[in-house]
Amino acid sequence: MTSELSLRRPCRSGSAVASDATRNRSDQGLLAAGTAPAKVILAGEHAVVYGHAAVACPVRNLQARVRITAAAPGAGLRIDARDLGRVGGLASQDAALQPLAQVVQDTLTRVALPSEPDWILRIQSRIPVARGLGSGAAVACATVRAVAQAAGKALDRADVNALVWRSEERLHGTPSGIDNQTVVHDRPLLYRKGRPPVFFDVRTDLTFLLADTGVAAPTSESVKAVARLRAAHPDRVETWMREIGDIGQAVCAALRENRPAALPGLLNRNQALLRQLNVSAAANENLIRAALDAGALAAKITGAGMGGQVLVLVGREGRAALVQALQKAGARAVIPFSTRERGPAAERVSQ
Repeated sequence: MTSELSLRRPCRSGSAVASDATRNRSDQGLLAAGTAPAKVILAGEHAVVYGHAAVACPVRNLQARVRITAAAPGAGLRIDARDLGRVGGLASQDAALQPLAQVVQDTLTRVALPSEPDWILRIQSRIPVARGLGSGAAVACATVRAVAQAAGKALDRADVNALVWRSEERLHGTPSGIDNQTVVHDRPLLYRKGRPPVFFDVRTDLTFLLADTGVAAPTSESVKAVARLRAAHPDRVETWMREIGDIGQAVCAALRENRPAALPGLLNRNQALLRQLNVSAAANENLIRAALDAGALAAKITGAGMGGQVLVLVGREGRAALVQALQKAGARAVIPFSTRERGPAAERVSQ
């Protein structure tokens, strides 16, 4: 039955209609489209770099999207990254465009396209950059999928993952591999570097909030800082790392076995250990304190830390109060997500 709500369409402003018209024009001649979700690390940050366990899941209401349309004959390939305020070709010397251009070039090589195609590749992403949500991996994944589709080639997940991993290495130096695996497979996973990921289904419907500190947190910088701390205090740091890895495995087990009551203590202990690693900045601590004071079950950094996002576990009630408290404490954005959230439907491409 059609709901009453769905029959009541609000009046649309002229700007909204104009926006749709612009989007429709940009989709004329659509050759391919690719999407990929954000990712969030629930437990195991930093320890995962050193071979310990971490658990992550996709955030499907935050997506990177790439559309490829036909360009004029002889125009070559143009990358239109409006979110970054950048437009350029494969040979662009723009530092912001070069990683994207390299992903495109790697994929063209992998699908053995003999010459540069006449395409316009448009990138749009709702995933905040440098916030620990896998923005780089998601954009790379969506790009690989779109380029392969436009070339008429089928790449399996292993192929896509290998290309996204190569992009992650260029961006981060020594990535753990958890971002590309989560984004490419779009499933929760338990991950240990050098081992096959263990994908699993979450039997517990949990609600989290992602609170943005507003502080950019490049992964490579925090990974280097932890490496320096580990070199200075190897035994102490390795003890913390092992415990963080144990927490990652315990969180995975709680999610798989429908034991949500175990999660608050595990997540809060993970945060206490991340403090010891000096990756929880004042901006993180401010939002964590505000969330816990407002009744959150748990609050911790997610990803690299030193800013970025704070992950908040919400109880059965009180989400609105938590959002208000986080905003009052200075969160730039607060994004809810569920462990059972569905992703967007696949985009149709007319042949």
